[in-house]
Amino acid sequence: MSKNRLSRLEEQIERLVEGSFARLFAGRLHPRQVAVQLARAMEDHARPNPGRLPTAPDTYTVYLNRQDHAALLAAQPDLAKALGAHLVDLASRLNLRMSRFPTVTFTPSLGVAQRQVRVVAEHAEEMPPTAVFPDAGSPDIQPPPGARLLVEVTREIPLNRPVTNIGRQLDNHIVIDDPRVSRRHAQLRLRQGRYVLFDLGSRRGVTVNDQRVQECVLRSGDRIAFGGVPALYIDHAPGAPARQDTQRYE
Repeated sequence: MSKNRLSRLEEQIERLVEGSFARLFAGRLHPRQVAVQLARAMEDHARPNPGRLPTAPDTYTVYLNRQDHAALLAAQPDLAKALGAHLVDLASRLNLRMSRFPTVTFTPSLGVAQRQVRVVAEHAEEMPPTAVFPDAGSPDIQPPPGARLLVEVTREIPLNRPVTNIGRQLDNHIVIDDPRVSRRHAQLRLRQGRYVLFDLGSRRGVTVNDQRVQECVLRSGDRIAFGGVPALYIDHAPGAPARQDTQRYE
């Protein structure tokens, strides 16, 4: 980062913190630290637009210590929406445009100390470069209605991507902060309107209904374990009842 760019970034962070932004965190987090993380994530992942302002990321995952996470959301139930509005303001200050109102998700993490924060920013439509997708407009890219993954019972995650990466590393779409889970553990891909689960060579493996699999077409009610961390797959796809056995993708 150049000295001029750094100075400009620092100036805009200070201006942001001087306003109502500082009151969002109820004394649990230092506002300037949060602003620095957000601003750096926004600038580092801005997408160039020839002849136009660069586009800021529109999806932000904010990783917090579990105690801070519980306390902040209890004190500020609308924190994600409020922070999204500040992100729009920050993008304007940094001469970036936004394609839509940003989505902010707060996620508890064992790897973040109290009063610390980590931010991962991305563009919602961007997918991993190694993924192979069907043609645009293909029905294959439409997820089953109501598709979601329940991880450790407490986390319900809607599934709406052609490819969803799962693992311990923070740049996965679904982060499972557990030492039993590999950095890049598994992947969900849409094929023929169904989600197919793949083991990405994880150390402790993936099981579906207590059977170890390398790949498996999921049906509603399938019980999954990522290295021992339990999850449940649910959807409302017609003609695909829940099952207790596993089937491989053909």
